[in-house]
Order: sequence, then structure tokens, then C-alpha cells
Amino acid sequence: MAWGSSLLRLTAALIASAALAAFVFFVATKIQAKGVCCADDAFIAHVAKNLARGQGYAAALQHDSAHWALQLFDPMISTGAPLVLPAAALVTLFGNAGWVPGTTVLLVTVLLLLALRFSLASQLDGTRLDLAAPVFLALCVALTAFHLEHWYALLGEVPAALLVVLACMLPATRVRTAAASGLLLGLAFLTKTLAALYAVVFFVALAAARPPLAKRPAGRESRALLVAAVVGCAVPVLAFELWKLLLLGASDYVRAWWRFGAVAGSLAAPGGGHMLATRIAEGSAAFYARFGFSLFELNAFNWVAVLVVQRFTSSRVALSAAALAAGVSLQSIWWLTTSNGWPRYMVMGLVVTAFLAVLPLVCLPRIRWVAVYAALLAVWSVGLWPRTVAQVRDVDATARINLDRTLAFLQNRPEVQPYVAQWWATVADLEYRLPAAANFRGFRSLSEDDWRRSFLVVVNDAFVFKGDVAFEQLLAQCGPPVYAAPPYRVHRCGGSS
Repeated sequence: MAWGSSLLRLTAALIASAALAAFVFFVATKIQAKGVCCADDAFIAHVAKNLARGQGYAAALQHDSAHWALQLFDPMISTGAPLVLPAAALVTLFGNAGWVPGTTVLLVTVLLLLALRFSLASQLDGTRLDLAAPVFLALCVALTAFHLEHWYALLGEVPAALLVVLACMLPATRVRTAAASGLLLGLAFLTKTLAALYAVVFFVALAAARPPLAKRPAGRESRALLVAAVVGCAVPVLAFELWKLLLLGASDYVRAWWRFGAVAGSLAAPGGGHMLATRIAEGSAAFYARFGFSLFELNAFNWVAVLVVQRFTSSRVALSAAALAAGVSLQSIWWLTTSNGWPRYMVMGLVVTAFLAVLPLVCLPRIRWVAVYAALLAVWSVGLWPRTVAQVRDVDATARINLDRTLAFLQNRPEVQPYVAQWWATVADLEYRLPAAANFRGFRSLSEDDWRRSFLVVVNDAFVFKGDVAFEQLLAQCGPPVYAAPPYRVHRCGGSS
């Protein structure tokens, strides 16, 4: 059957639609079971709630201070406005329900997937794109099996990765499309700062590879494409910074950037020659243990895919694929040498890899070659499926149910607000779900006067810092919990406790 036959086109479209529907159902079941699950997503969700309730683009839980209060444009708001704004819109419409943050990510993800499909159809065969769609979605899940929360929690890595792919795969042959690519990269950067690595690679490719990207324009026209892309990227970033400047004022704006630099520095790995070598070795081992394959395999597979694409499709598509592969390589180097080594900081690269891995299925000209490549892809990924199945089947809703129960317990005792917590991560989900803002304070801010009245200490054992002597002493003074719904427990302290 020819690739272009009507029956095959219809069948492929139905297969792609069914795969997307199955993916949406899978993510929706996770959202329903898990709610706000993972500290970081709850932190971003409470910022969206504050924005929706008129408190501004503000965090009420501080990472670097014992005294918690609403802080506009807190530098620890690690997922940016392109997700926070739609989340705030949904909170405005539906309230701060547990399913709202994850649904925001799902809606944005589906819109970006559809945009990518129709954008690619102008350059590649639409039927084969549809047939490759289930493989792409399955690979996305398999490669991120131990970080599936990125598909159903308010974390920005997946939308940022899809924005990067969409930006790089747009045919930047005219000023308008180059500006659109830049705009998408700017939105990706605002979503997750790590997208800057891919933006740099894209701009270098646009500047250096004139014939493939620009259809051999004159030098002036080539520079116009680059300028259009840079300006397009700058527009959303500068708009956000202007918003920040107008609300903070000049002095607080500068102070916010200083705080951002301090936060970024605290998340970086220590340097030094011998230490760097150790860091690379340990990081490589940690990556393999977490994901089931090595960083070398990841990048090697990407570049094999690029070579296949370069051989059998247009030079423009090949260069776009090469830019994405170079972006993953750059992110891998950054992760090994500069980052703090948290595996989640490679999720963007994994999503981009899933896209690159399926491109040859769309580009190879003969079915026999497609079958051979598909077999190689299956062999490479076969070891991932047992852990993937286990993670996909995990729909345990105990933590979400107990969050609701703890929320009800606290709401029946508003007289002892603000509640007390060890650190922000233990109460971010409760802060989002409670109707008001700034419901908690750090325990290190307690004074002698506070002990004269009754107050509640809320603990989440899933995120509590072990070995915090000062906090353990506080709980010892408070006595046993007055309420417990694992992983949550509440202690009454002070007053007549």
C-alpha cells in the first residue's frame, strides 16, 4: 500500500488519534490519583492560586528565609509564566482543586503536540507522522519512567521541551517564521531557564548554516533571519521583565536578580579539576541507575538519528534535527559538569531524544529499512519497559486522599493560623489547597511569645529533612501528633499543649 493512499492516510490518522486519546486518559488517571504530588509542582501551583486570587505573581513560602510572607517574583518560582498564567486562569474558573495544576500541563502538552504535528506536515509525510505518533508517545513515557510526574504535575520541563522542538522544526526560511521560532524559544526559556541552552544552539545554527536554513539568501537576508529570531525570542522575555520591573520598582528588581543569582549558584555543583572528574563519573553512574541507559547511549542514538535524517530528507529538516541533538549534547555536558546532578534536570533532553528517535521512521524511504530501524529502536528500549509498566500502573491515591483529610482538619482550626512547618516542601500542597494565602510560617521564626499561645506544626514525612535537630527538639516539646494521615501529621504546641 502506498504511503499516500487514502485508506492508509485515514488509518494512520485514526491510529494517531487513538494513541493521543490513550495518552490523555493515562495522564488524566494520574492527575486524578496524585493531585499536587511533588512539592515543586505544588509550589508553582500556589503561585498560580495567588495570582488568580489577586495576590500577584507571588510565593508565600520562602526557600532562603525563616520568615515567610508573600514575595512577588520570588526567584524560586522555577516554572515560569507560560504555565503559571494558564494555571491561574483555570484556578479562577474552577478553584484551587487538586486536579487543576495537572490539567493545565495536560492541556498545554496536547496543544503543543498538535501544533508540532501540523507544523511538521508541511515538511514531512503526514501519514508517516501519524504512524510514528504512538511510538513517540510511548518513548516519552518509557524514557521518563521514573519521572512520570512531569506529564501530570505543574512542572515545566515537558512543555519547554516541546516548545524547543516546535521552534527548531519550524521552517525558518522567512523573517516571519524565524521570528515565530524565536518567540517559541522565548516562551520555552520563560517556562524553564534551561531552554536557553537550546536557544543558543538554534541561533548558532541559524547564523552558521545559511544554505540549509535560509535557501541560500544573500548575507543581508541571512542576518535578517537571525535578527528576527533573536527579536522574537526577546519579546516574551522582555515583556515579563517589564511586568516585573513595574511591580517591583528598580531597587527591588535589582535585588530580585541578585537573589536569583544566589539561588542559581546554590544549585550548581562544586568545581575543581579532580572534583570535576569525580562529578562526571558519579553523574554518569547516577544517570544510568536512574534511567536505565547511559548519557553516551542517549547522545549516540540522537546523532545516529540525525545521520539517517540527513541522508534521506531535506537539508533544512536535517539541520533542525542536528540543532536539537546538539542541544541535548550541550545539556548533557551542563548536567554532568555544572548542575547539582538531580536527574529531573535531564527530562527536557529525554523528551527531545524521543522526538529525534522517531524521525527516521518518518524519513526512511523503504519499508524494509523502517522495519530494521524500528527493530533497533525496540532492542535499545526493551530494558526500559518493565520499570515503565510498574510506574504506569501506579495509581495509588492514598497521599492525595490523606492530603484532603489533613486539609479538612486544618480548616476546622483556623484560630491557630498561621500554621508552622519545617520547610516549604512539606506544606506546599496544603498552601495551594487552602483558600487563603500565606497560611504557614517557618519554625525558626517562632518566638517566646508564640509558645504562650497554641499553634499547630504540620509535618509531611515524604519531604521532611531527616536529622534536623532543632526541628526534632521542637516536636519533642509538642508531644505526639493530634492528627495523623500518612504522610501528614499535625502536632499541637505551646499554650496548654
